[in-house]
Amino acid sequence: MEGIYTPQSFEDVKELIVSSRVELNAILDDLPNCDGQTDCDNAKTHTENLTNYLVTMEHLYEAKINDLGITS
Repeated sequence: MEGIYTPQSFEDVKELIVSSRVELNAILDDLPNCDGQTDCDNAKTHTENLTNYLVTMEHLYEAKINDLGITS
């Protein structure tokens, strides 16, 4: 059976997830510069949470693609 190709909308969502994660990682790299400030500590916590959320979304996306038998 020939594989079904990934719909463009799925690829767009994946690109958004990956790009967001890259941006959040960049924020995390910059946060140590404001060490000790409550606002920076909160921003770091929220950024870490969002990064973990995006990683989970990416893994779920890949699992669903595999479940559906969709190929790139």
